[in-house]
Amino acid sequence: MEDAQYHLLAEVETHHWWHRTLRQAVMAALQRHARDRRLDLLDVGCGTGGLHRALTGEGDSTTSHRVAGVDRSLLALGYSRRRGNSWLAGCSVEALPFASESFDAAITIDVLSHRSIHAEADALGEIARVLRPGGLLVLQLSAFEWLRGEHDRSVHQDRRYTRGQVVEMVRGVGFVVLEARYRLAFLPPLMVINNLAAKLRPRDQSEPDIALPPPWVNRLLLAAARVDLALGGWLPLGSSVFCVARRG
Repeated sequence: MEDAQYHLLAEVETHHWWHRTLRQAVMAALQRHARDRRLDLLDVGCGTGGLHRALTGEGDSTTSHRVAGVDRSLLALGYSRRRGNSWLAGCSVEALPFASESFDAAITIDVLSHRSIHAEADALGEIARVLRPGGLLVLQLSAFEWLRGEHDRSVHQDRRYTRGQVVEMVRGVGFVVLEARYRLAFLPPLMVINNLAAKLRPRDQSEPDIALPPPWVNRLLLAAARVDLALGGWLPLGSSVFCVARRG
């Protein structure tokens, strides 16, 4: 991700509808599938730390876990530390600085599609290594190559996936898939319109595109995303693939 994107993300992550509903989706998945109430969690690609903070119970969550966060970007880790997150490490997902079987669950959001990851299976294998037997993987990746747009370039995202591809990838390294679905079914039409508009009016490549929409738009999209979450991804469409799996 470009540095300008990290600066803006740190400002908007707490209130932006997309991040708020993502945190809700992750917390709900842990509540559905975790065997214990208090977990040792690993946030892989923790970015500026909004999810990390929520998982520790210091943000908008009532559930408290012990959370380690890792990211390649020292700039992102600096923002995360300023949120009060302390268990942080700068590293690649392909070389995690933890002993085997250290965590009850790992969360990784839009990381495996990053251009720095050349083999998703190797990265997933490293995550599996640090999970205890029966540990959970909560994984999200962007969906459908035909939705690729300028935002993908600005956050260094090289790949998009179908649900079937994600399931095959996760099973291929020994995980048992518990659920796999699309999220935010209402978003693809809006993304297509936005991508077409961007072709007609190219955006300055130095301009950040992770922005907080006007309050009424933010509230509207937040409500729509919560409905989508309540429906459980029954539509075969969405902007992201959300998968929960258990280490064998």
